[in-house]
Amino acid sequence: MSAKPVVFQTTFEPDEGHYSAEGPFNMLVSGETRDELAEAVADTLRFLWREYVDADPAIFTKDAKALRHELLETFPPSP
Repeated sequence: MSAKPVVFQTTFEPDEGHYSAEGPFNMLVSGETRDELAEAVADTLRFLWREYVDADPAIFTKDAKALRHELLETFPPSP
């Protein structure tokens, strides 16, 4: 299985002085600098992985199972 590209729409809000990124998995994160924004994206992806891939899917709702499947398609585990 090959990985899907992950694309985020990134904007800078000059009035508010921060960057924001909106992307897959219903993600919307922000940071005051580009580095903070990149770290926020990485932190959120790590959180989603722990909560939806590392967890037992037996108790998941249909939507949670769909998100788990999407994460695994986007970031397939190494063989």
